[in-house]
Amino acid sequence: MDVEQSTDVTQTDNMSDSEKSPEQEKIENLKEKHKLELDQIKEKFSKLLLGEDMSGGGKGVSSALALSNAITNLAASVFGEQRKLAPMKEDSKMRWRKEVDWLLSVTDHIVEFVPVDHTAPDGSNMEIMMTKQRKDLRMNIPTLKKLDKMLTV
Repeated sequence: MDVEQSTDVTQTDNMSDSEKSPEQEKIENLKEKHKLELDQIKEKFSKLLLGEDMSGGGKGVSSALALSNAITNLAASVFGEQRKLAPMKEDSKMRWRKEVDWLLSVTDHIVEFVPVDHTAPDGSNMEIMMTKQRKDLRMNIPTLKKLDKMLTV
């Protein structure tokens, strides 16, 4: 059975566009859509990491400001079309949730160094620096996520 599946794949790759079934075309369209989404994610993350300075010249803004700008721009593009107070369209909700989740995943890596007492295996005490998520993010991001969930139901 495995041999049959592999020959089917080879045969479909050799087919011209006119010979492909609608199901195969749908699969190819989904693959292309996912590839475009992945490229979009890569571009957004690189902008966030470089502080919106795509030249890499170090003249960008801080990561926090870049993140704030990205969320503001997303809100304008998703909610800017609202003309009246009405329930959001399902595709707008899905886009908002997906892209906000992408952007907020960066906040897990916005950290600060804090001194911590560490006892070595030989019993000596020393102070080392460890990373810890920033306090403002630890407090505010869960609250904002909860509020966002309430508003986009």
